[in-house]
Amino acid sequence: MSSPIQPHLGDLYEPEAYLKRNNYEREGILIQLIFGLITTTIAIFILAFNLHYSFFHWISNFTQNYYLQVYYMFIMTWLLIFPCEFISDLINTFYLETKYGFNQYSLNRFLHDQFIGLFLNGVIIGLGLLSLFIFIYDLLGNWVFILFFFIIVVVVLILFFFQTFFIRLTSKLTPLQDGSLKNKIIDLCLQLKFPLKRILVIDLSKKTTKANAFFTGFGALKSVVLGDNLITQFTEEEILTVVAHEIGHYQQKHIWKSLPLGLLSPITILVIAYLLINNLTLYTSFGFTELNIAFGLYLVSCLVAPLFIVLAIPANYLARKNEYEADTYGIRYIGKDETIAALKKLYRKNFTNLTPHPFVVKMTYDHPPAAERIKAIEEYSFLQR
Repeated sequence: MSSPIQPHLGDLYEPEAYLKRNNYEREGILIQLIFGLITTTIAIFILAFNLHYSFFHWISNFTQNYYLQVYYMFIMTWLLIFPCEFISDLINTFYLETKYGFNQYSLNRFLHDQFIGLFLNGVIIGLGLLSLFIFIYDLLGNWVFILFFFIIVVVVLILFFFQTFFIRLTSKLTPLQDGSLKNKIIDLCLQLKFPLKRILVIDLSKKTTKANAFFTGFGALKSVVLGDNLITQFTEEEILTVVAHEIGHYQQKHIWKSLPLGLLSPITILVIAYLLINNLTLYTSFGFTELNIAFGLYLVSCLVAPLFIVLAIPANYLARKNEYEADTYGIRYIGKDETIAALKKLYRKNFTNLTPHPFVVKMTYDHPPAAERIKAIEEYSFLQR
């Protein structure tokens, strides 16, 4: 993190700002490390002392409803881990992000977003899918592992197709006002034969000073969503480079090309679940006397987390390749200088690491490092002359 900046990025950070950026990343990593170790220790403690069996046995004294027993066992486990995750988010937002000038959250809005995320991910998706899995398992046995693959795909598609609906739960989306920027975006979409339904603005400035933009939806439902701080901090030409880049992803069919690797994760989860849930010996070693689907699924969640790190390596490689292709597509229509200027401004405002270790890039980066990405744009423009 303290490596010198490459010459072609020398104008990106002033020395003092670069030092500040490095300190920001160091502190962020330290916070993640401390709370990651705490939650891992708690998870190991839960398994080592057979707390799941104790939870299940205790609640069985009050109800024989299997679903209520399962919910209780999961909720009690969650109550031991969630406080650490919540405190970690709280410190990251109101200490780290505030210290370095990024945080725009009020405490009320932060708590609101935490509650919405908890309700949607924990109650609706988490307990909902858990209940559906148990119901189908009781009904069809091991056929659940095949059927549930399609259920997961449907859930993911719903979340993607109706992304703006879920965004509205925690953010405000408004149509982009008529004017020069809107006209330029529409003209660009027409030029590139990109069917666009809406241009929306998200009130990102209520949460952070960092800028962002993205596309949502398929087919006639496609929308571009621009952060309001992107509009206020970037020129119209720089914003067009971001839009052209996102159109490049669509025109190059990157979503569909990434789909096979994306399906690898649910397949892996279901294979591991099949091997664990039907293993009675595994349950008896943790105190249970018979198969317990809920505990089996908890073990699955413990095992797939480190496995996902491995599965992310090829997915991240493909994602970085897609970014290069989208850059190449965008600069054909917007130009090299505007694209590089927009990227540098994004990197500067978002405190991007300019010198990540190659191993870290391979393991965790779904976007190319700044130096390599800008160099690729410059080289492509040179080759086109």
